Amino acid sequence: MKKILSTILALAACTTLPAQDFKITHGPWLCDLTSDGVTVVWATSKPALSWVEVAEDDGRSFYAAEHERRYETVAGRKQAHKTLHSIRLKGLRPDTKYRYRIFSQEVREWKYNDKVYYGDIAASNVYSRQPFAFSTLPTSGCDLSFVVLNDIHGRADHMAGLCRPIDFAQIDFVAFNGDMSNSTESPEQLYRDFIDASVGAFASETPILYNRGNHETRGIYADHLPEYFPKVGGNYYNSTWPDRWRCSCSTAVRTNLIRISNTAGWGLTTHTARRRLPGCAKRSPRRSSAMPRPASCCCTSRSGTEPGTATFTSKSCFCRS
Repeated sequence: MKKILSTILALAACTTLPAQDFKITHGPWLCDLTSDGVTVVWATSKPALSWVEVAEDDGRSFYAAEHERRYETVAGRKQAHKTLHSIRLKGLRPDTKYRYRIFSQEVREWKYNDKVYYGDIAASNVYSRQPFAFSTLPTSGCDLSFVVLNDIHGRADHMAGLCRPIDFAQIDFVAFNGDMSNSTESPEQLYRDFIDASVGAFASETPILYNRGNHETRGIYADHLPEYFPKVGGNYYNSTWPDRWRCSCSTAVRTNLIRISNTAGWGLTTHTARRRLPGCAKRSPRRSSAMPRPASCCCTSRSGTEPGTATFTSKSCFCRS
């Protein structure tokens, strides 16, 4: 009798427990910025139908007009079964500032055919803060400012410290130059190691360019890494920056080298001094000339010990042409 009563009480307790809230758990972060598009990525606690609303920043309220919903589609079919959402915003104007907001609607049940039952909607907050913003790349000119982060090895606190002095409003993109984690074992590890820190520091408005290192090939979940940093064409470690943008990156200071290289032939050489050089936080105005000029770079670094290996140095470099 006592056993039956315990079972009844347990079942009653289960029915009174509140349902798990549906929410956006990570992001958003930007990838693969071009002159006419960008990819927005974020994660939700449950499978959802997701979309982005985007509009040019014309100085008016973001909700002065209704905006088109941009969905993730495959062969014309909206994706409504995923917790990791990746939406490409196409057809944007070059060298233009945009504002955006993300939305996800919970899919509560989808048993067969297209009979889908939807639940709550989660969205980025526009009441206590402004919508997220980004600017597309211009189609001409050779000047840019960017930050390189590498050898983080899962130390999000190191990364936050390296990012803290940087004014990301003056940065065109951030390059992840390999070994952001020791290995890739799960989504939770990716978020914990560097994605959440990136979102907190810059990634919702300053896009990421991912360059794979040897540690990115390690771990049971390594094959899924491109899903978190998608690229048009599918090769997440192959730069698609136009030739006119590459030219200002290849003539940097040539001592204490770090180099980004990939199959597109884009190279970066930076100076790894342990202090930031005077005046390096100022951004030069973009020039109309297509002729390159030497890039100035200033770097900071933090050292530590990677488990099972020798010491490492996490670096960030700010460069401008």
